[in-house]
Amino acid sequence: GNAPDMTERTGLTAWQVKLAKEKLNYFTTGELLYSLEFIRKMETGIKTGRVEANIALDYTLVSLI
Repeated sequence: GNAPDMTERTGLTAWQVKLAKEKLNYFTTGELLYSLEFIRKMETGIKTGRVEANIALDYTLVSLI
């Protein structure tokens, strides 16, 4: 798909899509899906008060690296 379709489907900006496409062969599809699901869970955790917003980014980075 082209960038406009991808931005609509993902909510990412065209610049973010470009950067992601540059990394196509760095991660497996499974790794990317796991990472996206983890990030969604963190977002939900922040919104529901189960995760402190001030540590969410650090925790996410440590968990995914």
